[in-house]
Amino acid sequence: MDMFDSFVNAAKDACDKAGKMTEEVVAISKLKLKCSQTKAEIEKAYGRLGKIVFDCKKSGVENDELVAVCVAEIQALIDQLEADTDQLMQLKKLIRCKSCGYANPIGSLYCNRCGAKLDPMPEPADEEEAAPGEEVPAEEAPTEEPQAPEEPAETAAEEPKTEE
Repeated sequence: MDMFDSFVNAAKDACDKAGKMTEEVVAISKLKLKCSQTKAEIEKAYGRLGKIVFDCKKSGVENDELVAVCVAEIQALIDQLEADTDQLMQLKKLIRCKSCGYANPIGSLYCNRCGAKLDPMPEPADEEEAAPGEEVPAEEAPTEEPQAPEEPAETAAEEPKTEE
């Protein structure tokens, strides 16, 4: 019976790990979709701003208030995109280089692309953190290393990309 119990426990652990990985993939996919939608909204807002400026110049009337409203809307969308991108970077366990914008694995001391020193960031904590003062048993401690970057990042406001 002892062997059967250990088999059942191993199967439960495997299912739990698969479930957590699936949750992470779903969360990452949702954030990527949200970033894409926000980028599309930003492009539309830029188009509206351009049309407003064109119409104002064409008619000779200045409408600084309307331009300011459009600029504020665009800035709010850019801020939202940056926040979503930062959250996506955390889920993917990446940190962005402030010099070149490259997405590096968390824990890296220097950028893999330009060699600039990266700001130290704490390792991401698991959702099932131990209560303050309690130690996480060695079996539950995360041992997985971050994956290597895949593609270069173009701008800080864009979705994080990594290079292989």
